[in-house]
Amino acid sequence: MDRRQFIYSLFSSMVLSQLNPTFASSAINPSKTLILIELKGGNDGLNTLVPFNDPLYSKLRPNLGLKQNEIIQLKPELFLHKSLSPWKQLWLDQDLAIVQGLGYKNPIRSHFRSIDIWDTASDSDEYLNHGWLNDCLAMKRSTYDFEGLILGSSDPGPLQGGDINSLVIKNQKQFLRTAKRVKQSKHQANNPSLMHFESIKQDIQSSYEMIQKKLDPSIQVDGFQKDKLSRALKSAAQYILSGVNVPVIKVTLGGFDTHSNQKNTHANLLRQLGNATSNFARIMKKHNLWDQVVLATYSEFGRRAQENGSKGSDHGTANTHFVMGGQVKGGLFGEAAKLDNLVNNDLQYTQDFRSYVKTLVENTLKTDAPQRLKNFEKMAFL
Repeated sequence: MDRRQFIYSLFSSMVLSQLNPTFASSAINPSKTLILIELKGGNDGLNTLVPFNDPLYSKLRPNLGLKQNEIIQLKPELFLHKSLSPWKQLWLDQDLAIVQGLGYKNPIRSHFRSIDIWDTASDSDEYLNHGWLNDCLAMKRSTYDFEGLILGSSDPGPLQGGDINSLVIKNQKQFLRTAKRVKQSKHQANNPSLMHFESIKQDIQSSYEMIQKKLDPSIQVDGFQKDKLSRALKSAAQYILSGVNVPVIKVTLGGFDTHSNQKNTHANLLRQLGNATSNFARIMKKHNLWDQVVLATYSEFGRRAQENGSKGSDHGTANTHFVMGGQVKGGLFGEAAKLDNLVNNDLQYTQDFRSYVKTLVENTLKTDAPQRLKNFEKMAFL
């Protein structure tokens, strides 16, 4: 955490990047808004997109494996966890893409290192400090109010790097209350630390004024539940409907590190995911904006194919992710990792995750992906 982030943390509700924001006076609206949903902790892909008819599934997971009444069928041989029932209509409308087998060479099972690889789109032995979104959006600065909004969490993820203007709002009501109380000093500070502090206060005040000016209290965003992800996506909907010009919004659903007694915990997390995203889709459709948003999940890794001795699953490798939106090409993409091709009890990835990332950047934000992604082929889900 740098000094600016530390000082912002004193306000407890918002953080800005290292650079002063320059709000666009005649902003160019992005072709689409990319909404990244981090499934923090390592979502269990095998109990999300379920290989129910594969006999190895129940053999590897005698306790953890889902039963007939715990899944929904999208089509023959294609099953989702029952908690994701709200997604069935998205599937039928061809607004849901399921992207299988995502991973990378020489996988690492550390939460911190693996999410760093996903956030920076690096090799497993490469250490970068700029996120893939930071690098591609830095070239388009001043065309947006913010390049990124991080809602409900302080983790910038792929927006990290400091070359773009990202605003973190852990709690929207608290942000507006706190920012309103921030006063600029009447006296010019001569101490460098005080000058830095005053510049941060100016950033906060400018952010508050812009958001307060744009947020439209007459816009009704209803139907969302009270869990953290629902609150974050409700705020995202309010910002989009109010015309806040931002190309990327990041939200987080935590709790996926399910080493023990996984079934109930995982079912509840996926229920939150299904309800929050389907409500967001309903609001966007109501306002004819469903074609302008793309929601995409990501996670640091999947889980081991075989259950552990605590009715849970341990850190794994390859995983399945999901993309939703009015311009998404619904269907099944990529090759599923095979249960009969495990190495050290791990699924083997079939598609480098950087192809997934490159597709999201270039087909959603209409900008070139960072140079480090040039050798990866885009996928066809957008």
